[in-house]
Amino acid sequence: MQSGPAVSLVRQRDVDAYSQNRGRIPAQALPGVLGRIVSAVSVLGCAVTDEAVVALTYDDGPDPVHTPAILDVLDAAEVKATFFVLLPAARQHPKLIAEIVARGHDLGLHGADHTRLSAKSARAAVNAVGAARDELAVLARTPITLYRPAFGALTWRQVIGIRRLGLDIVLWSAWAQDWQPAPVESMIELAETGAHPGSIILLHDGAQGQALTDLPAGFPKDRLSSELIARLADIGYSFATVTELARLTQGRMRGSESARSARRLAAQAAQPAPGSAPAT
Repeated sequence: MQSGPAVSLVRQRDVDAYSQNRGRIPAQALPGVLGRIVSAVSVLGCAVTDEAVVALTYDDGPDPVHTPAILDVLDAAEVKATFFVLLPAARQHPKLIAEIVARGHDLGLHGADHTRLSAKSARAAVNAVGAARDELAVLARTPITLYRPAFGALTWRQVIGIRRLGLDIVLWSAWAQDWQPAPVESMIELAETGAHPGSIILLHDGAQGQALTDLPAGFPKDRLSSELIARLADIGYSFATVTELARLTQGRMRGSESARSARRLAAQAAQPAPGSAPAT
């Protein structure tokens, strides 16, 4: 086994339930058939690692104003990120999709629209995700292997079906709550407080989620990204895409937690969202 920090991607039930090293089974401890079974109902919430590295992720784009500005911020900071895009926005702005890919960022699917899939049947949800994935891959001219469900909500049958499509389901373990009106500094402090080695940080470059309508027009998403990157870099963090975090893992498993916990996630996600639910 290669030397270096021990890393394993784990399934995270929900960002609100995040607690370091609680209820996790290392991927390396689940070989063979058991590992494959758990992988089939796993989603990715963060990486368990001693290395000070985080993944910035952006939802709801591409947006013709915010996405180019954020891409410029990322270029200036020499940071690669992961963009989870909505298919209608991708259709409207195919040049931005090409730009995301050309600049070396991860591109993932956020959905055919921003509806809560957990309210749909498993077959309808999986078919919708598969069709959207295929269309986005054609638009982007690159395979799509990452998917983040709107609101982070899926039933366990949907999880199994979407994993069978060859998609890794990506949630998050820290956020800036940048869908609610608040000073940029407050958002930065929230994200910095939630950050940890291996964290996946939820941000937004678009405004398709319904709760994002509370943000004032002209909210400086690029400034939020710029200052957050600087703050995290100042305390020793480096940055990676979600795919790069996955490459840090050893073995075939890239998500782990018990199937029982997967069912708990599905039951929780199927409930109506509380008022503070993320507009991701």
